[in-house]
Amino acid sequence: MGGLWSGTWTRPTRKPVVEQSIVLDTRPFTKRRWRGGRAIFRWMTNTGVELSIGVILSQEVGAPTLQLVYNKREAKFRTAVWLTSTPVHFGGKRWWFRCPMKKDGVACVRRCAKLYCPLGSAQFGCRLCHGLSYRSCQEAHKMERMREMPAKLKARVEYLSRRFEAR
Repeated sequence: MGGLWSGTWTRPTRKPVVEQSIVLDTRPFTKRRWRGGRAIFRWMTNTGVELSIGVILSQEVGAPTLQLVYNKREAKFRTAVWLTSTPVHFGGKRWWFRCPMKKDGVACVRRCAKLYCPLGSAQFGCRLCHGLSYRSCQEAHKMERMREMPAKLKARVEYLSRRFEAR
C-alpha cells in the first residue's frame, strides 16, 4: 500500500462521461417556442453520427408529457417523460424533465434540465441514474499529480538505495 506507482492516476477512467452520451435538453423546446404537437429533433453527435428523435407532446393526465420515439441498436423505443415548470424571476416559466429511468422498479422522477443516453444504454435518464461523470472532473488534477511524480519517484529511489546499503 502506498508504494511506487500506487494511486488512481494510472487507472483508466471508470465512469462513462457525459461527452460520450446522447443529450436531450429542455432549452430547444423553449427557444423555439414549441407549443406542442409533433416534432422531430435532429442533431449531430461528437462522433459525427446524425440522430433524430420524434417528440409528441400530450397533456392527457394533467401534467405535460413528452413521448420520445427513437431507434437505437435496430430496436424501436417509446419513452414517456413528464415535464414540470418553475417560475422565472421576471415572469415566464422554466421547463424541466422528470427522469423516467427506473431502478429496482421505482421511477427516479428527479428534476433535471438534460436527459442522457450513454453509448451502452438504450434508455434516457438523468446523469446520476446513469452514473455519468464529466471528463473535466476526471482530468482535473492529472497534471498536478504528474508534477508530483518525480518527487515521489526520487524519494522512493532514495529509500530503496538506503535499504540496499543497509544490507
